[in-house]
Amino acid sequence: MYKPSDIFISIVDFFAIIIPGGILSYMIYVNYSTYVNGTLQLSGYGQWVAFFFFSFFIGHVISFFAEKIDKSWSTNTWIKLHDDLWHKAMEIRNRIGHLSDSKGISIYQWCRSVLIATSPEAMADINRIIAPADFFRNLYVVFPITGILSFFGSNYKLGILFIILTVLSLYISQVSRKKLHKRICYHIIVLNALNKLKPEKTKD
Repeated sequence: MYKPSDIFISIVDFFAIIIPGGILSYMIYVNYSTYVNGTLQLSGYGQWVAFFFFSFFIGHVISFFAEKIDKSWSTNTWIKLHDDLWHKAMEIRNRIGHLSDSKGISIYQWCRSVLIATSPEAMADINRIIAPADFFRNLYVVFPITGILSFFGSNYKLGILFIILTVLSLYISQVSRKKLHKRICYHIIVLNALNKLKPEKTKD
């Protein structure tokens, strides 16, 4: 059964794709409108349909690369900074049993899977943090590109604005990541304290 919170997360996640993709699509059109109009030859509603399509498509491409960039340094950084919390989570993971352990599953992925399986409310809380973190993560990838396009178009003030927005987006994204890593560990630790995470039963 769908809940209002599920719809809210879906909307935020949707806009995390559409808005960054729309910003980049618009900047591409502004700088290369003659080429775009000559190639597509659309007018009226057709232009809006094309803009929506490219915003959605480019947004997914941005999200893909932003996730790779973020995982390459951000995730590991926050795990190291909160090593005590993740160490406790790892102890809980080891207690659950060997069937839940795999080299292919990181401690972060394992914690998320446990919350999905044991506490939808806790996972909804985590999703509310992930949504804005992903939104600003995508923006700190988009804004440098739009800044460069602005400089190429001799719009230096707009280019400088995009660079400033890059820094702000990066900061907000990482504040959200910090909150995310702490909160996900808190949920695992509390669920364990409440005996919600049962150890695996071993066969005699």
